[in-house]
Order: sequence, then C-alpha cells, then structure tokens
Amino acid sequence: MNYIFLFNSNYITMSIKDKNPKIDIRNEVNEELLLNFSDKDIELINFTLNLRKWKFGYDNFIYLKAIHNIKNNKDYIKLYYVVFSPTLYGKDDMGVGGYFGEDGQELIIIKDFKINGIKVKKGEEAEDNLENNFGYYGYFTSDEYQHEFCHTFRKTFSICELDCESNENVNYFLLNFTNYISGLNFDFGISFYYEIILNGNSIKFSNKNFKYQIKNDKIIFDGYLDDYDEQKYIEIAKKTDNPNDYLEKSNEDKCIEWKFMRKDDLIPYKMELI
Repeated sequence: MNYIFLFNSNYITMSIKDKNPKIDIRNEVNEELLLNFSDKDIELINFTLNLRKWKFGYDNFIYLKAIHNIKNNKDYIKLYYVVFSPTLYGKDDMGVGGYFGEDGQELIIIKDFKINGIKVKKGEEAEDNLENNFGYYGYFTSDEYQHEFCHTFRKTFSICELDCESNENVNYFLLNFTNYISGLNFDFGISFYYEIILNGNSIKFSNKNFKYQIKNDKIIFDGYLDDYDEQKYIEIAKKTDNPNDYLEKSNEDKCIEWKFMRKDDLIPYKMELI
C-alpha cells in the first residue's frame, strides 16, 4: 500500500491508496474512440494494460484488432492499434519506416489512416498540414509499390485505425500485422483479436499446424504473446523443418527466438484462397 499524509495545524488526516491501481481504457479515452471495440476487446486491452510495467516515455504497443472481409478475390481489412505512451512532458520522437512486400510489390494498400479519429494525410506534402493541436504529426504513403509511415504519438493513449485492401498483384493475403506500423513492436503481453469474414470462400493458412474453427462463415481467434515457456518452445521447435537449430541454442537465445516462434504460432503470416 502507499500512504499519503496530509498535515494541518488543527487536524491530521490519512488516506490509503493502492500503489498498483487497475487501468481501464474506458476511463482513459473519449467514449467515441471505443465504438469499434467490443466488450471482448476491452477485456483484452485492460488485461494487457495491467499485466506488466510499461516503459515510461516510450510508445508501448498494447493491442491489435484485425477484421478481414474476403470478397471478390480481395481482402478488405480494418486494423486497430492501441498505443500507450506514458510521459509527463509529451514526446518528440517519431516512427519512421516501411514494410516491404515481394518483388517490389506491397502486400496491402492503405486507403485511410486515423489517429484518435483524426485523419493522417497522405503524401509527403501533407506533413506540415496535420492538425498539430491534436498532438500528432506526420504523413503516410501507400500504393502497390511503396509504403511508409512518418508519424509521432503525443497522447497518453493513441488509437490508430487503418482502412486497407489487398494488392491484386500479390497472390496471397497478409495476416500478421503485429509489426506493420513502424515503431510498434509486438512484445510480451501484447494481446490481439482477429476476425476473418469468409463470405463463402475457403482459405488455407501459411502455418499448417494452426488450429481454428469456422462458425457462421467466420474464423475468430484471439490471445496474447506469453512469456517464454520451455515446454512450448520444444513443441514449436519440433514442428519446424530444422528442430535442432532451435533446440541447441543457449537459454538466452531461446528466449529471444521464442518471441518470433510463438508469434508465428499464434498468428499465421499469411492466408490464401483455395
């Protein structure tokens, strides 16, 4: 417990406060920013927020929600990222970078990008035109051949919303968006929710061992990136083409490798129509 003493010449009062208060995202952001999040989403967001101590002064990736709607041989995608940036004085660092596809082709095309309901403008010429009084700065570029983010988050909580579609020149659909926005890394404790609306289509995942169910023409799965587990590590390693490459690593390297292996075990990299 944390004790706070208040002194006055006439009396002394004492209040007791929990030093580890539970965070509820519903108390931290405007209600309208959570309209696209279900009770299940809120549960997962709060689970991650209260799971561990987060880095002060950094952008902490908390939650990913991905809705895939497959129709007319294309994948229409809605992505939501929750970012927690605890700081006293605001932030000036900026996420910069791109996400590259195959043979010069980008895997998806971003049609619209919002941070806390405010549109991030498209094209480098827009970088000085973003509404800076909302605490954001940047731009994005996205088409069949290029993809780049240049942005900063300056709010304690930022909710990114991306409206995307698959690139017709690529013969599969990207599924793993855990590192899609530059500067946000999928780390221990981060949770996710996926919904794939099939519309009568049949798909196969790149991870042939991925377990899933189809209910009401949808595939739904969720979870979080858990801490290193020796037994699970061995199980996943044995499913690879070269198990010994993973099993013979040092304990330190196993912990590093676990993050990537477990992520691919939880969320397949891609899916294809069959």
